[in-house]
This record gives sequence, C-alpha cells and structure tokens, in this order.
Amino acid sequence: MRKLLVTAVLAGSFGLHAAAAQNQPAPEAQMVERTVKAQPNKDTQIGLYINVRPDCTSGPLPTIRLATSPTSGKVVVKPGKVKATNYKACLALEVPAYVVVR
Repeated sequence: MRKLLVTAVLAGSFGLHAAAAQNQPAPEAQMVERTVKAQPNKDTQIGLYINVRPDCTSGPLPTIRLATSPTSGKVVVKPGKVKATNYKACLALEVPAYVVVR
C-alpha cells in the first residue's frame, strides 16, 4: 500500500467534503489537503465536490488544482453526477460533481 499526499486548491464553494453553498458569499479560495493510502493499480476516491444552492439547483463547480505533485501515481478529476434525497432542505436532487481519484 502506498501513501499519497494530495493538496488541492479549490476556488468557489463546494460540498460534501466541505460545505454546501448557502446564502453567504463563497470564499475566494480555500485549501483542502488530503492524505490517502492507496493500493497500486486500483482507483481510490480522494474527494467528491458539488455545489448546491439553497433552491436545490446546482451552482458552479469548484476549480480544482494540485498545489503539489503526488509523491506516487497520478490524480485524475472526473466529471460525474450526484443523486441524493433529504440533503439539507432538498427532498431529491441530482447535480453535477467532480470526483477526484488516484
């Protein structure tokens, strides 16, 4: 098992691993750091990022940048969709997302 340190800079508001968008203005940039243990040749999810507005619609997705290169392997940002029920005030929602994997 290899240890992978990923540091990402996220601009804009995002959810699930941080906070969903609220009525407050989004911070200019926020830094999220993840340390992940991954087995060689297997995809490992590092993060899932969404932006849900108070009216349950999708807001702009965050900008994801690596501040440093991973010590081993590579990091890939894949587009996806998140379906959820009873998320905050939303009974049902389907929004675009970014899935970060190693």
